[in-house]
Amino acid sequence: MKRSDPNVARVFHALGDPTRRAILERLSSGPMSVSRLAEPFNMSLAAVVQHLQVLQKAGLVKTEKVGRVRSCRVEASGLHAAEEWLRARRPEWDRKLDRLELFLDIPDEQSAKMKALDRNEDRRPGAKAPLLNRGPANRREWGPSGPRDAGTKMIGFSRGPFDDPPAVQRAPQETRTYFVTAVTAGRRRLFQVASAAELLMQTILDYRAQGKFLLHAFVIMPDHFHALITPAPDVSLEKAMQFIKGGFSFRLKSKRDVWMHSFNETQIMGEPKFVNCVHYIEQNPVRRGLASTPESHPFGSAACGPLDPIPHHLKGRQKGAEKGRA
Repeated sequence: MKRSDPNVARVFHALGDPTRRAILERLSSGPMSVSRLAEPFNMSLAAVVQHLQVLQKAGLVKTEKVGRVRSCRVEASGLHAAEEWLRARRPEWDRKLDRLELFLDIPDEQSAKMKALDRNEDRRPGAKAPLLNRGPANRREWGPSGPRDAGTKMIGFSRGPFDDPPAVQRAPQETRTYFVTAVTAGRRRLFQVASAAELLMQTILDYRAQGKFLLHAFVIMPDHFHALITPAPDVSLEKAMQFIKGGFSFRLKSKRDVWMHSFNETQIMGEPKFVNCVHYIEQNPVRRGLASTPESHPFGSAACGPLDPIPHHLKGRQKGAEKGRA
């Protein structure tokens, strides 16, 4: 729709006057004659007719003469042009309002960090997230304080058991791979803001680097995230989700609740289910219209290439009872 659409301009001009809005409210109860319509207004009948002419030009009111009486009624189709104009701009306004809400909801220090992330040139639409450029020639680890080179000594956390294949076998593998979903409190579209999605992605990758879980696939959507994870042998699923959700909340330093208290989980008991979950996760932004391809959505595993492969205990396994809870 063109920005200069005359129908839209006429509708908003007509609705900009309180008398004309009052006329529409009276007509919303049903058709009535012009003389009856004019009764409560402290103005001449001619002035009311002038207001009706403006509403009629905007397509909001229709008048017709039956005998000697002219009646008028609301023409609902006249609002369609304005509704389409508003609908087309609503996503942009929502993003700006969410950004303002997030800016007002966090301390100045964190706000400055998030502004810096937004200024990062690699955050332009369609670009891959810089966190995820982990090619063999330039591999980097991620920790609580940010990126570190592969040779950097990790202080405070061990590298975890997942760099040592024999150690992985100690996990009770039959029940250790899950498809999980966590939703923001009130379904607030927090991750519509790129810097907030960046912060959550960094949190997830940090705990993966610390060996808290294997990360097979993930995607961050405006008000939730999906992930396919295998917790470490000494980490329960609840604890793994606490690391992600609590770690993000701590870094965001929001004054409001960030997450719904619960999360959804489904146990993965076979290779077909594992493959289907990876496909579902990576295609989610495309289905929701957030990206044209999985790889063009910067906040997901499709943009960064392979993470952790399918666990050995699921390879070739065709059957298994899939267990889930909400």
